[in-house]
Order: sequence, then C-alpha cells, then structure tokens
Amino acid sequence: MSERMEGTVAASVGRGCAFTALALGAVVNALHATPILALKAGGLLALIVTFALLLLGTRVERASQAKARGRSAAGSAEAGAGSARRRAFQVYASWFAVGAAACLAVALAGEINLILYPPL
Repeated sequence: MSERMEGTVAASVGRGCAFTALALGAVVNALHATPILALKAGGLLALIVTFALLLLGTRVERASQAKARGRSAAGSAEAGAGSARRRAFQVYASWFAVGAAACLAVALAGEINLILYPPL
C-alpha cells in the first residue's frame, strides 16, 4: 500500500511539474530571438520553481504531522503521505535545480564568449 501511495503521489506531483516545465519552455521559446536572455530567464524561473517546490514540501510535511498528532491510526497514514509528498517535491525540485544550473551556466558562457570575442 505504501509503494502504491508513493507512486500515486509522485505521479501527481510530476504531472504538476510537467505543466510548469511546459510553461517555462514556452517563456524561453518566446525569447528565442535573444538566446542569452532566454537562457537567463529560463534559469531564474527554474530557480524560483525550485524554491517554491522546496517550500511546498516543508509545508505539506508540517501540515500532515500536525494532523497526525490528533489521531492515532489514521494519523500515521497521513504522516506517511506527507512524507511521500515531501520526497516527491524534493526530487522534482532537484531536477529543476539541475536545469536552472545548466541554463545559467550556458548563459554565462555565452556572455563570456561575447565579451572575449565581440561581434564584428
């Protein structure tokens, strides 16, 4: 039952994160005329999503622990669900953090390239 619950939680959090990534991709695609600006915007937005996911993970776990204190048998299941949600939020936050780091690193390399070799 626990693995099934974790799978369901991971799938629902993943679905929400996929729509968020789609929106970020649309923003970056809209700025395709200026690639360095697009990468910077994508990286910063991915960082914002990372921090939001981490904040949601801590809030969800605290709320489920507060509900678990009031009940005994059902409370432990609620605490387990909150812990599974926190782990899912952390996993997807780490993916967004890696994407943000990659975007910002490529944008920095592009800026350095333009400084060292200005266009003619």
